[in-house]
Amino acid sequence: RRRRRTTTTTTSTTTSLVALTNNARRRRRWGAESDLAVCHGDCDWKLEQTGAVYVTRDNCPDELKCFRWGVPPGCSGTAYTGWGYCYADAHTVLMIVSKKRSRTDLEILLSHATTPRSVDMIAVSKQSLAYHLDLALNDEDSEQRTALTASNGRRRVGSYKHVVIQEYIRTPVYRSDRRRNAGKLWEESLEATVKLDAMIRELGGRTVLFQTWAKIDAWDAEMPSIKESYRRYQHALTRRRRVTYSPLIAPVGHAYDLWKQERPDQFLDLWESDKSSESELARYYTALVFYETITGDTCVGLPGPTDMRLSDENTRLLQELAHKAVLDTLAEEEQWELKLLEEER
Repeated sequence: RRRRRTTTTTTSTTTSLVALTNNARRRRRWGAESDLAVCHGDCDWKLEQTGAVYVTRDNCPDELKCFRWGVPPGCSGTAYTGWGYCYADAHTVLMIVSKKRSRTDLEILLSHATTPRSVDMIAVSKQSLAYHLDLALNDEDSEQRTALTASNGRRRVGSYKHVVIQEYIRTPVYRSDRRRNAGKLWEESLEATVKLDAMIRELGGRTVLFQTWAKIDAWDAEMPSIKESYRRYQHALTRRRRVTYSPLIAPVGHAYDLWKQERPDQFLDLWESDKSSESELARYYTALVFYETITGDTCVGLPGPTDMRLSDENTRLLQELAHKAVLDTLAEEEQWELKLLEEER
């Protein structure tokens, strides 16, 4: 098949760029690394499913990542359309989440960032952070162990600058729930979050707290409590002595709340017909929130979604609301920190 060339060129300002090498695609197969090195293609990438667990894989050697969106950082030349190229990525994002949604949307958006980066993922439905922590600490063969520890010299999934962690969606509500065991589940969640954050920081990364959302039929009652719960997570992880450190909050729930206020008649468009799974609209919206939270750059002006048709007006509105959600969260950070410090006195 004839290979088409793209006009994509690298945006890196590095002077020592490495020229792209396009290996014969007929020799490429999954697991074959002999032809792959920095700026070599075509690398393989896949989302592997084992039971209820989804994990991203690529066949670049060592800790190189597979960049599938044109010419990767540090490389020069012209990329073949649809090809992936191995590259050294010191800014890879890891998502430890409950569903495999928004990852691709986020990686596509990040390919337009000043510093493009890859996004790895471990997704397990309806599991808690305590579950992920247990595997990271006690299961030598788990994906969590491989990603969050040195793994006895084994190749890690990647070197992570940011690690997004998502708690089971109902747990943040349990903090203010007086039913039996609800408070205990909240305390266990807080403890697990602190320990996971320590593992992430040990490897030089920064935790990103994936703020979840309320039940649709209890939205207005639950959202304030959820927002406070994530401030309490953040407060528990903040380091104030010697080295100043604070995790980031990706305010997805707040962004959904803003959409509800702006477009109440289209609020349910954030979900599919089952009112449980996020829609294509929501996945793109969520990716915008993560983009701005992680990069610190505005998401306004980014390209629209690739998997659905969205008007320019709605694309702009989603970007502006995602931008506002992140700014609101940053603006309130000091106020919340002072309030929670006062509680401890």
